[in-house]
Amino acid sequence: MLRYRTSHTAHRGDRQPWRAGMITRAALSWSLAILPAIASCLLFPTRLMAASEPELALSLWHTPVNRHLHQDSILHVLHHSSDEVWVATLEGITRFQGDHARHYQALSRRAGDQRRPRVTGLAEAADGSVLAATLGAGVLVFDPQRDRFLPWHWGDDQRATDRLVAEMRVTADGRTWLGLEDGTLITLRPDGHHQRFSPPAPSGRISAISTLPGGGVVTSTLKGQLQWHAADGSPLRAVDLQARCDLHRVEEVLPLGGGTLLIGTRGRGLWLLEQGQHCRRPRGMDQPPLSEASIHHLKANARATAGEALILAGTDLGLLVTDGRQLLQHLRRDNSHLRDNEVISLAPARHGMAWVGTYDGLHLLDRQSFELWGVQHHPRLQTIAGMTSLPNGELLLGAYEGLVLRQGSRHQLPRGAGLEQALHNRAIMGVYRHADRLFVAYREAGLDLFDLASGETTRWHTGSRPALASNAVSAVLVTRAGNTLIGMYGGGLGQLTADQELLSFRKGETRGTLADDRILMLFQSGDGQIWVGSEGGLQRFDEALGTFHSVTLEEDAPASPSSPTIWAATETPSGELWFGSLHQGLWQMRGGVLRPAGGDTTQNQTIYALEADDSGRIWYASNQGLNVRTPSGNHRQFGGGFGLTNLEFELGSSHRDPQGFLYFGGNRGYIRFHPEQIPLAEARAKVALTGYRLADNRSHTLAPEADSNRQPAIALTRDDYWLNIEYSALTYRDPESVRYRYRLRGLDPGWIDAGSRRQATYTNLPAGTYQFDVQATRGTHFDAAPITSIDVRVPVPLWRSGWALLAYAGLASLLWLILRYLHRLYRGWRMAHRHVQESETAAGRMADNLREEHNHYRRLVLALHTQQRQLLDWSLPVTLTGLPEEDREALMHLLETLDRQTLHHQAELYLLLHRLVDTVLDTAGPGGGPLIAINDCPELPLPWQAAMAMGASLWLVLRAVGEDDGQARDCLMLAADPLADSAIDGAGCQVYLSGDFREVEDTPGSRGASLWRVARQLLERNGGELSTSADTLVLRLHWPGIAAG
Repeated sequence: MLRYRTSHTAHRGDRQPWRAGMITRAALSWSLAILPAIASCLLFPTRLMAASEPELALSLWHTPVNRHLHQDSILHVLHHSSDEVWVATLEGITRFQGDHARHYQALSRRAGDQRRPRVTGLAEAADGSVLAATLGAGVLVFDPQRDRFLPWHWGDDQRATDRLVAEMRVTADGRTWLGLEDGTLITLRPDGHHQRFSPPAPSGRISAISTLPGGGVVTSTLKGQLQWHAADGSPLRAVDLQARCDLHRVEEVLPLGGGTLLIGTRGRGLWLLEQGQHCRRPRGMDQPPLSEASIHHLKANARATAGEALILAGTDLGLLVTDGRQLLQHLRRDNSHLRDNEVISLAPARHGMAWVGTYDGLHLLDRQSFELWGVQHHPRLQTIAGMTSLPNGELLLGAYEGLVLRQGSRHQLPRGAGLEQALHNRAIMGVYRHADRLFVAYREAGLDLFDLASGETTRWHTGSRPALASNAVSAVLVTRAGNTLIGMYGGGLGQLTADQELLSFRKGETRGTLADDRILMLFQSGDGQIWVGSEGGLQRFDEALGTFHSVTLEEDAPASPSSPTIWAATETPSGELWFGSLHQGLWQMRGGVLRPAGGDTTQNQTIYALEADDSGRIWYASNQGLNVRTPSGNHRQFGGGFGLTNLEFELGSSHRDPQGFLYFGGNRGYIRFHPEQIPLAEARAKVALTGYRLADNRSHTLAPEADSNRQPAIALTRDDYWLNIEYSALTYRDPESVRYRYRLRGLDPGWIDAGSRRQATYTNLPAGTYQFDVQATRGTHFDAAPITSIDVRVPVPLWRSGWALLAYAGLASLLWLILRYLHRLYRGWRMAHRHVQESETAAGRMADNLREEHNHYRRLVLALHTQQRQLLDWSLPVTLTGLPEEDREALMHLLETLDRQTLHHQAELYLLLHRLVDTVLDTAGPGGGPLIAINDCPELPLPWQAAMAMGASLWLVLRAVGEDDGQARDCLMLAADPLADSAIDGAGCQVYLSGDFREVEDTPGSRGASLWRVARQLLERNGGELSTSADTLVLRLHWPGIAAG
C-alpha cells in the first residue's frame, strides 16, 4: 500500500526545525543554450559506484490480491478471457474478480475421501469453462450455476489412473491435452471424442506439454523422454535427452522455432536443444549459480513489445528473462520487489506481461513505465530536492547529501573544474540553471553560483557582501530583465541586479508589499509576469516598480481561513498557468482570476511539484502519489500497480528535460518517465457483479444463465427488505485507486458517486423491475467507461398479488350484495316506519276524536247524573217514607254509595258478577259472619246496572239478616270495583246462610223486613227475584232476563 508524506521531516536529524514541509525551489525559466565545448571540458566523471540500467526495463511488484489468499504458495495461475484471475494454492483454488475473492476447495471423487487433491494445472477450455487438473481428483470443471468444481467426464473408459493428472494444456484448436502420472497422454476434442496414447515403456510422469508452432505438442517426462505428437495426438518422433545430452529430471520444454527447444531441468538450469541433436547452454547461464538452477516454469511471448520474443523462466534463484539465446535480466529479492526467489508458476497476464507465483504470494510483471532510481544505483540518490539539465543534456541532481550527475544510465559524482570542492554541497534545497550559470540553494548555507564557463564560484549568505536576509534559500529565478530573484524562507525576497546590487523586499503593513517573508516559489510565465508564492498567498511582482499585487480568487472557491499557499507552478504549451497548493489541490489562472481546477479529486491534496507535457497534460506529485490531469479534466493516479511504492515526494522537486522526459524527486530517489509511454487507456475498466447479500446476511453469487452470457436478474422475495449488491472492477493494479458510481434505474434520480466503495445498499424497495448500473474509472470522468447492468425484480406484496386482487374483488362483490340487501331492508324499514308514522298519526287523530267523544260523553253522563241526582233527592223523601229511621239512613247511605260508584265507573259497560260476589263473600267471611256458598253461577257477563242491582240486593239481604253494616258496605264497594280479583258469575245464584231469615220475611214492621222488602223490589224492578227454600236455609237470587241481555 502506498504511503506519501504530507510534510517533510529532518533527514538524519541535521535539518533545521523550521516548518517542515514548507520549503521548495522556484520553478526556474531555463534556456536551452547548448555549450558543448564548455561542458565537455567542465565535467570529468570519476566513477565511485555505477549501476547500469538494464537494456530491458521491467517492473515486478507484489499484487494487492495476495491479501485475500488463504495460502501463499502459488501453484498455478489462469487469467481468464473474462478478466477473472484463478489462482491455485495448496489450500485449493481462489477466484479473483478484481479485488473480490472467492475460495473453492476441490475434493476427491472417491466416496468418503475428503483429502484435498493437489492442483497441477489451470486452463480455459474452448467454450470458456475453467478446468483444473489435479492429482487425485482428475480434471474438474467449474460449474457457474452451482458455483463449484465438478468432475469432468469425457468417456466411459475412464480409469482410476486418470485421476492422477500431472499436466494439462489447451491448444488453439480447442483440444485439451492431459498428461498422467504413468506417462499416458490423453487428447480430448471439443466434440467429446478422445484418444489415449500410452508410452511404449515406463518413462515416468509427464512433466510438460508445450504447443508446437505448426500444430501438435511436444511432451517431456522426468526421465528426459521427449515425444512429438501431431495435431490429432498421434506420436511422431521421440528423443532421449538422458542418452543424448545426459539430461534427466526435465521439468519444462518450450519450442523456440526453427526446431530449437528450450529445456528446463531440475538442478542443471536451462539448455537449448537444436534440431533435436545438439545441447548447449544459453549465454549468461553457463556459470554457477544459474547453471545449477532448478527450472520450475517457462513462459514465452509474455506480452513484450513488438519485435521482442521474451521468455520467462521461473527458477529457485528468481525470475530469469531471456530471448532464448542469452540472459537479459535476472530479477531477485535483492534487486526487485520479488518476495521469494523460488518462482514456481508463470502465466500470461491480459494487462501486463505475466503473473509470477512464488511460495510467498503472487506478483505481476510488466514493462517498466516509470523508472525508479534510488540508493541501489548511487548512495546519494535519496531525498532529491531539485534537478536541472546541463547544456550537454546530462541531468544534475541536487540531493540532501550533495550533487549527483546522471550520464546515460549511470550516476556519479560531478568532479572536474572544482565543482565538488567549490560548492558547499550539503543540505541542498534546490538546483537551478540559467545559461551557463548554475545556482545551488541550501537550507542553511545561503546560495552558491557556479559559472560553468569559467569555473568561478560566488556565494551569498547573511555574512557576505551584499548580505542575504536569511541563509534559508528556497527559490531562485533569473528574470528576462537579467535580474536574479532570491526567495528566502523567513528573509523575504531579494533582487540581485546586474551591477551586483541586492534589493530587499519584506512584509509590510502598506499595500503593494510582500504578503509574507516566507517565500516558497518563484515563477515567470510566458507573458513575462513574475509570480511569487509565499505563506501569505500568491502575488504578482512588478519588477520595474518593485510592488506586489495579490491575485483575485474565484468567488465560489472553497472556503479557507486565508489565500491558498502556492508553492509549485507550471505552464502548458498553450499558455495555461497551473499552481499547486498546500491541502487545497490544483489551481488555474484564467482571466486574471485564480480558480480551483481539481474539483473533488484534488481539493484536499497537497501538491508538491507539477510539470506540463507537450500534450497539455499536467503531471503532479501529491501526498496521494503521482497523478495526471488531462486537458479534458480527467484525473488519473499511479501507485503501487506501476511500481511506485513507498515513494514520498519532495517540495518543488521536478524537472522536464529537452527530450520531454519528466522527473519527480522524493525521499527514496527519483522517478523518470516519458508521458507518451504511460498507458492511460486502462483508466476505465470493466466491472463485474460479484454477488449480493440479503437481510439474513446470506451471500449469493451471480452466474450467467444457462446457454447465455447474460447474468440473471436478482429476484427478491416479499421478505427481502434489505439488498446489498457487491461489485468490483476487473483490474489488478491499485484497486484502491479505482472509483465507482452506480444507479438503480427506476429509483435513483441519477448516478451516485461511491468513491472506492464496492457495494451499494438499498432498503424497502417498492415492487417493480429495476436496472442496476455500475461504472468504474481510475480518473474522475466516467464518460467512456463501460456500464455493467443487472435487473432487480421486487415482487408485489402479498396484499397486492393477483390472488389477493381476486379475493378483494370477491369481497367487494359480497360487500356490494350485503349493502344492497341492507339497503333494501332499510328502504322497507323506511316504508314501514313511514306507514307506522302515518298509522300513528291516524291513530292520534282517532284518539283525539275518541277523546273528544269521550269528553262529550262524560259531560253528557255528568249532566244526566246531575239530573238523576236532583230527581233522586226530590223523590227519596217520598219513597222512603214509612221506613224506620235506621233503615232509611242505611238505604240512603247505600244509594249515595251506588251513586258515587255509578259516576266513577260510568265508562264500564260490563262486570263479571262472580268477581263482585266472591270479593264480598271473602271480605265478609273472615269477619265472623255466616258461611256463604255460591253454586251453579254461570259465567255470563251482566250489564253493569244489573250487577250493581244484584250487589245492592245482596247488601240489603245481608243487612236484613243481621250482618255487620260496615262489612256489608265494604263488600258492596268491592263488588262495584271491576278490577277485583273475583266477581259474581251467572244469571242467578243460591246463597246459603247460617241464620234463619224466614223470621225476617214473616215479621212485618221489623227492621229486617223493610230491608228485605226493598231488596226484593230492587231485584224485581231489574227482572230478578228473591225466593227462599222451605226445607233449607237457602236464599235464591235470580235474574232471568239478564243472561239474554
